[in-house]
Amino acid sequence: MGLTMTNAIVSNDYPTVMVITLIIAAVMLICSFMVDVLNALLDPRVRLSE
Repeated sequence: MGLTMTNAIVSNDYPTVMVITLIIAAVMLICSFMVDVLNALLDPRVRLSE
């Protein structure tokens, strides 16, 4: 994926750059959400509701 991104940047293939950037952002968002959920489930100090 990194090589594809580099090749797309060098060849000015903007749609490919945008799609890869969107995929990376979506994966980061999902991972961040999963870490927050796991933290809430595993850490007794964190409460889901008050």
